[in-house]
Amino acid sequence: MKKNKINKLICFCALVFTLFFLGCSTDGDNDNTQGNNNPNNEVTAVMSISKNDLSFGYLENTHSFLIRNLSDTPFDWNWTETSSSSVISASPNSGTLAAGASIEVTLTLDRSNMVTQIYNLSARISNNKGQSLSQLIEIENYTENKWFIGGNVIDAEYDRVNDVMIVVSENPNQIRKFNLATNVEESLSLNNIPKCISISQDGNYAAVGHNGNVSYINLTSMTIENSYAVSADVYDIVLAPNNWVYITSSISYQKMICVNLSNGQETFSQYNHIGYVPSYPNSAKVKLHPSGNYIYATPNGIVPSDIDKYSITNGTAQFLYDSQYHGDYKFGNKFWLSENGSRIFTNSKNIFSSSSIQNNDLIYLSSIQGLEGDNSKVIDIMDINTNSNRICALFVYDPDQNVYIPSNKVRVYNAQFLYLREVEIPKHMTTNVNGGVDFHESRGYFGFFNSSGTKFFVLVKYLPNQWAIATINVT
Repeated sequence: MKKNKINKLICFCALVFTLFFLGCSTDGDNDNTQGNNNPNNEVTAVMSISKNDLSFGYLENTHSFLIRNLSDTPFDWNWTETSSSSVISASPNSGTLAAGASIEVTLTLDRSNMVTQIYNLSARISNNKGQSLSQLIEIENYTENKWFIGGNVIDAEYDRVNDVMIVVSENPNQIRKFNLATNVEESLSLNNIPKCISISQDGNYAAVGHNGNVSYINLTSMTIENSYAVSADVYDIVLAPNNWVYITSSISYQKMICVNLSNGQETFSQYNHIGYVPSYPNSAKVKLHPSGNYIYATPNGIVPSDIDKYSITNGTAQFLYDSQYHGDYKFGNKFWLSENGSRIFTNSKNIFSSSSIQNNDLIYLSSIQGLEGDNSKVIDIMDINTNSNRICALFVYDPDQNVYIPSNKVRVYNAQFLYLREVEIPKHMTTNVNGGVDFHESRGYFGFFNSSGTKFFVLVKYLPNQWAIATINVT
């Protein structure tokens, strides 16, 4: 009886040892190996991969890894991207692997349809023995969609009739026409350094201001049709439908220069209080009302800030009046008119009426909705589009109180002046001496809607005197 118990104990211990040994022998090498169930006592195939995780940096387009057969039986294998992005191809992507053999697989990226973002994809390596291994793939991608332009941009306007951006630059001194729908650029050399530009309402002509000179340019043929000498250096300019140009200058004191393009005759209009102020070397910013009958002007250096109105129906500009507010509402020194001419948006964020009736003109209406921390900010760039009922604006800290740093973010508002969202202008990527990449902020200096209001184009500078046109999708 005692001997029988001893035999049973020995059998039990042998069974436990056998089970323990079998359990240890079926453990995988790492996460990258996996055995199949073997109910029929067939030879087990063990597959492994050298890399479970792959990371493609911004400058990397290929990566390789090994598939190994750790068993004593061959198997067929295949590699499949399971995230369905169609941006990665494998070579080879399938085959037969002999017992104890390995094969190198190279993954290649196709970045042609990728956008700027970090992708997290997955793939699966399977064999005909029922094994399947997963692989995680991270891709850092930067796609450059900006239109790079040479020279140093001085001024720009947008012609919504023909959907083109008109830019004047120095180094080289040129006027340039950009069709952002067709990616076609036309250019014309200028005889002098440009200071500012104004486009005719029909988009056929442009007036470019220089020091002591104005160039009159046919934008259809891209030719200089005439040149006019003026008695001051041009600061800002308006090309009106009455075939006159109106000029402000920092050295013309309180006179607006008015030039009849038919004969080149120069006349002067007295300002109310616009002109040279010693502590503010720039003169007034002027804009044409959509009716073509009036010019609005904001004087620099006047405290409190104000807006003046001029009639141009008789050629020479005639001062009409300024606003009724003198410190009640801030105007600032930049402004923009709505397409129908009913509203004036100022860089102080205040909105005023525009009317041919004085009692209804320059009346405070509302203000652009600000965000937290906006009390010390002003609007630097703005455009309004009726078709999309959208407003885009770039804000900066008030240059009168801070160092001027253009913004790298575009805010989108609806027609009720309510904030919708903020979009960062795409950065610019460069390679560095260490073989890595650096990203540079793209900061906006001019911004315009296309005619439909679906896109907002920003003229940006991303490095000293390095310019490009960035596109923001608005709707």
